[in-house]
Amino acid sequence: MAEMHEVQFTFQACEDLASIWDSMAADGGAWHSAIAANRAAADTFAARLRHHVELLATNPEIGLERNDLLHGLRSSTMDRYSLYYRTRANRVEVLRLLVVPGGTEGAAG
Repeated sequence: MAEMHEVQFTFQACEDLASIWDSMAADGGAWHSAIAANRAAADTFAARLRHHVELLATNPEIGLERNDLLHGLRSSTMDRYSLYYRTRANRVEVLRLLVVPGGTEGAAG
């Protein structure tokens, strides 16, 4: 079994995640059921992201090398979002979580 790396989110990555969750869970107007559905969708996204990050923690090399942006940087795509991360010793450091231009729902790695 592969070694699990510790995962650490930078402050910027935490802000990115909070912004994404807030936009998904945004008030749906006067419709209470829409608000609940939006929050449920945001919670589902957070759970899926957690699973994706756990996969990266056990297999950090699966991401696409992005040395063109920063030496040692990798990216991994989940739905419409790219996680930018690097490994440091036994740690995966998530630097940013950004929207993929044009969207690539279902794209891997």
